[in-house]
Amino acid sequence: MDGPGIGVIGTGFMGKCHALAFRAVGAVFEGTPAPRLEMLADVDPATVERCGRAWGFTRWITDWRALVADPSVDVVAITTPNFLHQEMALAAIAAGKHVYCEKPLALDAAGAQAVAEAAEAVGVTTLIGPDHPPYASFCPAPGHQLGFNELKVIEVKALLDAIAGEAPADPDFRAGHEIARVIEAIQISAAGRRWVRPADV
Repeated sequence: MDGPGIGVIGTGFMGKCHALAFRAVGAVFEGTPAPRLEMLADVDPATVERCGRAWGFTRWITDWRALVADPSVDVVAITTPNFLHQEMALAAIAAGKHVYCEKPLALDAAGAQAVAEAAEAVGVTTLIGPDHPPYASFCPAPGHQLGFNELKVIEVKALLDAIAGEAPADPDFRAGHEIARVIEAIQISAAGRRWVRPADV
């Protein structure tokens, strides 16, 4: 059985990590349907072509909106600069795509809340990348140190399991909103020299 079609937005360090994780997950976790690397998007034509070919994508484009709208893309992975995350996530959700977004979900708690609520209203599966699922599923040896790419493989496995209905996505965009509230509460507390609870943000 084929896995979902993947669209990755961004060709920087995180874009490469996501692409390699999606390529590796079927081999690392046997029985997991291997995702299809359908489309890669970045603003620079030469870069997106070079990375698309090297990372094994079927197609590459310079317009991320076309990636989000493409019917062969089931999952959108967002690995762009932080200020773009909210807009891209909302567009992907509106198109009915599952979304895997690097942290932060948005630049403030209100933006993160808007994205989380949009995802819940549509019913798509979401995963945010600031925390990592349990390491035990990847390495049985106590004290074994994982490289960053291996952590991304674990996250991709968690996302694919959630899309298949086998387990809840964790951390999802609701957790991303809660993380944003904590960060914003800390920032307000520090700036105002007063205690602000995340629940008040």
